[in-house]
Amino acid sequence: LLRDSEATRASALAAIRRAAAAARPGGVLVIYLQAHGLKLDGVTRLALYDYSATRPVETGLGMPDLARVLIESWRGGSLILVGDFCYSGALAQVVQKVSAAGKGPAAAICSAVASDRATSRWSFLDALVAGLSGNSDVDEDGNNTVTFRELSNWIIGAMVYGEDQMAEVTMAGGFSSQLALARVSEYTRHP
Repeated sequence: LLRDSEATRASALAAIRRAAAAARPGGVLVIYLQAHGLKLDGVTRLALYDYSATRPVETGLGMPDLARVLIESWRGGSLILVGDFCYSGALAQVVQKVSAAGKGPAAAICSAVASDRATSRWSFLDALVAGLSGNSDVDEDGNNTVTFRELSNWIIGAMVYGEDQMAEVTMAGGFSSQLALARVSEYTRHP
């Protein structure tokens, strides 16, 4: 977790590199990215703590930078990128590149499509937390497990109906939409 002044471009890339390299074979790595997203010259970048508008290429964390670090470092099984920023649908390109490089199954759940800004409310994060906490409302088939597909559907619904905004979900490299992400919590079951 990087917050405030800790969240520089260099520290973010280093943290992602460490997490990717430390992943166990067959494991699942989830990377949650929340920042200001900018689209400059066709490249989506994250404006982290040390971002400078006069030097966006050098200081913004571009999606090509993220893809490069993951391709160099990722050693696990399934990769899930979660983007909660304007133009976060650009993570689809990262997923495609990582998968095309033979790094295995990858997916992204994004609060906005690649061509759109995100909302300023917390609907995406609320929906994500509900699913990963095992909220029974997210468990579509009632089997007491929240899968990637169910979480994706829940988030898409929350964004469309709560924000009037399209979320984006991408899977590549044989990523299983049935990947179990959470067990349903007994505290969220309805009688």
